[in-house]
Amino acid sequence: MTLLIPRMVAKILEAKNKKEACIEVNIIMNHELEPAAKNNQNDMIIKRFTDLRNAICAVLPELEQERWLPHASRELCLKRKIDEMNRVNAKIQKPITFKQNFELNGADHVISQCTKWLRHGLEFKMVPLIEFCLTYLVCVRPMDLNTIVQRQDGVVAGPSTHAILNRDDCFALAVKISSKQRKHQREKPAYMTPFICKPEDYPLMQRALEFLYSDEAKTLPKCYGSKKSFDRNLPCGAETSNREWSERVQSHMVQKMELEEAIETWNDNKRGFTKQLGRSFVARSFAAPAPRFTTEQSSGVHERNS
Repeated sequence: MTLLIPRMVAKILEAKNKKEACIEVNIIMNHELEPAAKNNQNDMIIKRFTDLRNAICAVLPELEQERWLPHASRELCLKRKIDEMNRVNAKIQKPITFKQNFELNGADHVISQCTKWLRHGLEFKMVPLIEFCLTYLVCVRPMDLNTIVQRQDGVVAGPSTHAILNRDDCFALAVKISSKQRKHQREKPAYMTPFICKPEDYPLMQRALEFLYSDEAKTLPKCYGSKKSFDRNLPCGAETSNREWSERVQSHMVQKMELEEAIETWNDNKRGFTKQLGRSFVARSFAAPAPRFTTEQSSGVHERNS
């Protein structure tokens, strides 16, 4: 399977009629991916087709806008959409609940710990740790701040994609180029998303973003996948598409950060604290209901659920 995409690209390159070759490749891909379809691995199949199109366009850029490039079937895309809607509805019906009592406010605990460990990451120059913490302090997609992984439009995160807006009573992240932007699409508007940390930690947030996009961060040792290296606070560059950090270090890191103490119940969520959850956590913080305590009881307490 790992050689399937290079083989298909070579087949198209060798063909005189690119359209006919692409149609044939589409049939071959669907046949090769049939076992995955039977196992309902829709996300994986669609990603394979996306990777194939990207590989084709990398060597034949003149084909980028052709509608006959290999693609997943409309039925498969619709099925994935329905599956995604079902997953979202399931989470709505059985959401993650954070502790909310006089001893511990779960959401505030997460914000406090992520702020603390963000400072730790900056001190020891651990880029993946910095990125993880920021996803729980400002609403961004998991790989939005990664300066190594190239987006589909060829853009890499940096000062051209993000900036801190610190004006009057507003402290926010300005997203100048959306990570959802694609070539040959209508330009998506820039937008702002505020931080949910304490105002006294705003300078820390600004230092973190500046460090991520600095020349120094780009020269750090490559990302490691070792828990021992993490425990020794070794410097670490941004995670690559091989997911060295997410696959091997992240669960250990979350345990060290003591984030689990914030949770009342996970319900059906089996993944725990991930960068994907961070975006939902921040978004839910803005939509949280008012605290259900009396005036005296609620002093200094803010209810947030996710």
